[in-house]
Amino acid sequence: MAARALHRAWCAGSALALAFTALAAEPASPARGTAPKAARPAHAATAEQVAADPEGVWSRFRAGAELESAYEAYAVLDAIGNGPGDVDAGRCREHAATLRDAVEAVPVSIALHRGALLCADALGDQAGAERETLALAALSKHALRDSGDSPWRRPILVLSPRDIYALLGLLGYEFSYEYYREWFPRRYFPLVVAAWDPEARIERHLSFDYIDAAVAIDRSGEYLGYPYHRHALADAFIDGHARSGETAAIDIRAAREAVEQDTQQARAARYRDAVAQGGLTSLVQWMQYCALAPFDGCDAGMVDALLPQAERKHALPLALLAVLYARGMGVQRDHAKAAALLDAADARWADNGASMLFAMMQLVMEKDGISEAALQRLRRSARKEPGQGDVVRVLAEMARDLRRDLPADQQAVLTRPSNNGSGVGFATLTEYHEARGETAQAADARQRAAEHGNAAAQRMVGLRILQAEGEPGRARWRPWLVRAAEGGDVLAMRVLAAEAQEAGRTRDAIGWLLAGADQYDEGALFDYARAIVTATDGKGLPATPEHAVRILESLADDGEVAAKARRLLAQLALEGRGMARDPARARAWLIDDAGRGDVDAQMALFAFHLDGNSGQVDEAEAMRWADRATAGDAPGARSTYGAWLVGRSDAGQRSRGLAMLREVVRGADAARRIGASNELAWPLCVSRFDDVRDPAAGLALVLALDEGALSPAVLDTVAACHAANGNFPEALRLQQRAVDGVPRDADGKPAWGAGIVERLDLYKSRKAYIERDGAGD
Repeated sequence: MAARALHRAWCAGSALALAFTALAAEPASPARGTAPKAARPAHAATAEQVAADPEGVWSRFRAGAELESAYEAYAVLDAIGNGPGDVDAGRCREHAATLRDAVEAVPVSIALHRGALLCADALGDQAGAERETLALAALSKHALRDSGDSPWRRPILVLSPRDIYALLGLLGYEFSYEYYREWFPRRYFPLVVAAWDPEARIERHLSFDYIDAAVAIDRSGEYLGYPYHRHALADAFIDGHARSGETAAIDIRAAREAVEQDTQQARAARYRDAVAQGGLTSLVQWMQYCALAPFDGCDAGMVDALLPQAERKHALPLALLAVLYARGMGVQRDHAKAAALLDAADARWADNGASMLFAMMQLVMEKDGISEAALQRLRRSARKEPGQGDVVRVLAEMARDLRRDLPADQQAVLTRPSNNGSGVGFATLTEYHEARGETAQAADARQRAAEHGNAAAQRMVGLRILQAEGEPGRARWRPWLVRAAEGGDVLAMRVLAAEAQEAGRTRDAIGWLLAGADQYDEGALFDYARAIVTATDGKGLPATPEHAVRILESLADDGEVAAKARRLLAQLALEGRGMARDPARARAWLIDDAGRGDVDAQMALFAFHLDGNSGQVDEAEAMRWADRATAGDAPGARSTYGAWLVGRSDAGQRSRGLAMLREVVRGADAARRIGASNELAWPLCVSRFDDVRDPAAGLALVLALDEGALSPAVLDTVAACHAANGNFPEALRLQQRAVDGVPRDADGKPAWGAGIVERLDLYKSRKAYIERDGAGD
């Protein structure tokens, strides 16, 4: 995938990536205990302060700490020893000052406090050991308070991976294996550690996140404030850990690389190699890929690659092997074997996690959803005690009939705090109420899902406020969209990018789009490429128009944005932007879609022939395509065609154009009313034809609009209508606002040309603007 390679190449060369790849791979050498002590940072805290108020310490740390220096502080652990058997009293004494400064400067670190505790024990410092014990107890309780084995809970938040393994040691758990739950960071980037609890004799799957804290204290990243900041940091850590040979990091890189392969066979082969190295994320993706896009040989070697891990009796590999047997994937179907494997996995996995995972895999992979046998397992588990499988059980029941009554006990499952670490339960309840037409209940559940961090719900809350209040409500709707984008919602990223692009802030738009493009979202990739190729100033952008064209070409063959990509490529071929000018190639990109009834392609051919791109201006052919485009319900095409017709020298065509524009205004909903009114008001106020010009009607039309919600282009129209009615002071005020709001090119000139400024000068002379001859011919 060209777009993915482009982003990877750019990120790998950025200062941000290089700096934090180095931090993730090799901590800096610690200073000696005799080194001069640096000034105590404002966010520093003693062990007593940590014990008394861990939440406050975390809050001050996130507000004031700096990422690079915080991570450098961990280097002292390599000097004193990393575990109970490694810590040496002599080294503790030698590095005592450095350790003390590190613990106070990074007071949220469980690993550093544990190192201080081990040194206190080694040195016989009982008072120090007691202080650190209390600090560790407070930090551990704070970390674990809303967390657990369930994927529906919030992950355990730590600063560094080293804190993860220090916490496991404090809990008395034995590390078994680990895997990433997501390909890319969303609000969090959960690293799940499977650890053996020797006391309970179960395998705990604890989800941790260290990216959120890193994002909070990184104050110099290139994309601060954008979702891509999380991607860049996560990628830097993954690359560093992969070079250190960590299986989970190697696995997640392989899973991403597999998607970039050109053929199905190559993709499966990349998955196969990763699973042979112990990759579990790659295995899950491989299984789902072969289920949803099967081809001969897709699952070849799948069981053989998984068996070594299953033979260690690890719960997740056992559960995945059960899925393979139940489905007959890479092995002969055997439901009895699958059930036995699931029993063995559930016996090890806390809270019957294997049955939950099995059901979730079926929900994704099977066209009929969760089998009755899998559902029965979840029901039996629920009768014993509430657990992580309850949400999946309710989802399965709902999938059978969304409109059926959901019993009170199942609704209660969806409102449990343990199932709403990221608002999943409330989001599911929203879907239930929407399917039943229960608008008020759906709105309440959506609001609660948004408040609990569900990104899709946050986006919907923001968009509903935007739809109801428009630009005046920006202070209410935009924060919700920003939170949704930070949570990984690509549609929210695209809305924020569109807002920035409309205001001429191309780099800002690209900042919002990069994360979506990075995770293969076709819509985000298209918007990203379009922002690059349409930028008036390409300085400082992460790609050239030529690179953007290659992205568009990769999108043009099939997929949800293929037709849009072909139309944009046609436009670029006509302009000679990012490629040599080639009208014939432009027409080829449009003609098939237009023939299939694509209105936008038909209107593109309308413009193509009007501009003489076929060798000469061909109005008859242009109108033939416009007539086809406007034959159905196509208000955008009608506005464009009508605006052209009202400028024609033929009175009949002008009359037809006016009728078309008025029809669009009458049928416009709230979202389209401003644009439709603008298209009609402009000729009413500035046309040179008496049978079109009606300044009073044009002014009445625009005065019905909310001025605060108007773009510079619409303000230009409103100003022209005031001037046409003799109100030049108001025309001047509005035209100045329009001029001030127009994007500027590299030379600081209005990107829309000189006309908007010339009208300002015209109104200063108390003259109305009238379109010149030939405006529509």
